[in-house]
Amino acid sequence: MNQAHLLERYHQLRELAEDQDAWLESEIGSDLWVDGINVFLTVSPEDFIEGLERFEGTYGFRNHGIVSDIRQFQHYCREAAADGEFPLYQALAVGMTWLSLQSQINGGYFNLPVQITNHSIALLLSPTYLAVWAHSYNEGIGLYLDLYSTLPTLFRPEHGRIYQNAGSYLEGSHIKFPFQNYFHEIAHILFFHDVYQRVLGNVDECRSYWTHIEACIYGLEEQVLAEMMEVQPDLHAIDDGFGSNKGFEEFISYRFGILGAPEDRSISKDTVRTYIKRNMQLGEANESIPENGVKARILASHKLDEEQLQELDTYCKSFATALQVHSLWGIKSYQRNSIPAYREVVELLSPDAYCLQKLEESLRPDSWGTLEELLSKNPFVEICAQTREKNIQVWNLRDTMSRLAEMRGYLANANEPGYGETNQELYGIAKRLASVIHEEKQKEGLEEQYEIQYADMKREISESLNRLPNVEVRDHLHNLLSKPYYFVLEPN
Repeated sequence: MNQAHLLERYHQLRELAEDQDAWLESEIGSDLWVDGINVFLTVSPEDFIEGLERFEGTYGFRNHGIVSDIRQFQHYCREAAADGEFPLYQALAVGMTWLSLQSQINGGYFNLPVQITNHSIALLLSPTYLAVWAHSYNEGIGLYLDLYSTLPTLFRPEHGRIYQNAGSYLEGSHIKFPFQNYFHEIAHILFFHDVYQRVLGNVDECRSYWTHIEACIYGLEEQVLAEMMEVQPDLHAIDDGFGSNKGFEEFISYRFGILGAPEDRSISKDTVRTYIKRNMQLGEANESIPENGVKARILASHKLDEEQLQELDTYCKSFATALQVHSLWGIKSYQRNSIPAYREVVELLSPDAYCLQKLEESLRPDSWGTLEELLSKNPFVEICAQTREKNIQVWNLRDTMSRLAEMRGYLANANEPGYGETNQELYGIAKRLASVIHEEKQKEGLEEQYEIQYADMKREISESLNRLPNVEVRDHLHNLLSKPYYFVLEPN
């Protein structure tokens, strides 16, 4: 990267940072956020040049790709932080400046132009965040934001996206979405998308599985937080991302204290994660998961001694108890997944072996000790726009497949005269769509006929729905076909 080019960009960012309001409403400021202001107002041009020369001399641009270069910046930031806060700011200034020139980094992961707030600093400081982001980029994973929807968040990881409502973003001239929420949702999709629409056992076993997955995703968030705190514990990004759970201030303070403490104390960061995973299987009244084999296995492998439990109960129980509400989602999900007409469509596609592997691994608390184990592959793959676009095509087809399953489940539940014939037509379409998805996954490049093929398939579905005798049902299912943020079967 040309030094003069980077220096010119640095001056642009420093000048913009002098007007806080303009910075926070700008495209790049929406990403670099408050820490970006502090960095660019602290690091003078001379300091920036010194930091850039240190990076080029000691670490350097490897010219192997964006992810390779970000890893070099991670090494730089960690070693600079060991010398103090100001050297870290120098490293961040160079890293943030370079990232601001990489068009693939931010702004393209939603259906709308959305900036992920604090995304760049998370990439620079957290190896886990970087690895999950890089793989999700190549996998074609994104989120869907509806600024005007009155519906709650629609949890559909099997679509390759999760549907976010108007309460999930920050308003302004640029839409801003919190980085920790983004990470949480893409991790759900990357590791477990396929298991959410499968019947994994009886209703209680499914509740235990899905509740445990939520606890595991929480644990990955904790890993990102821990990695960022290892570099610098008082960054605004840390408080923005992980310090804003209202009503749980005592837990947040305790958690930050654990993550900032030496590893030789009796309560480690891993102990807190174990406690959360264990507690989410417990509960009272409706949130209590009945005893089952999966729950027993999780509790048996996530044990804590009485002294640890006493301390953790004092500071963490209210937070863990609040998370138990996730188990209720599993009841409605099981009911949907068990509808024969829904299940017939889902089972046209073989279970995703990677998702099943991650599910099995998640039951062992020591299974993800490294990023290689977490990803089960090279964690730091280079991002590839063409690979992403190809996978987005496959996700769009899978999205339609999931909507066909939902349509058929709805019609089967309605059990009205004339619906059976439509359900058979939809099943025939689903069988052909499953073949198309299988073929698409085998191809290496983008499919030129994809758009025509995709449009023809959706038109055929629409024509089948038009033959339904009930106008309200017909319109309801047409909405499911044409409106991404829509559902006809719970859970939402």
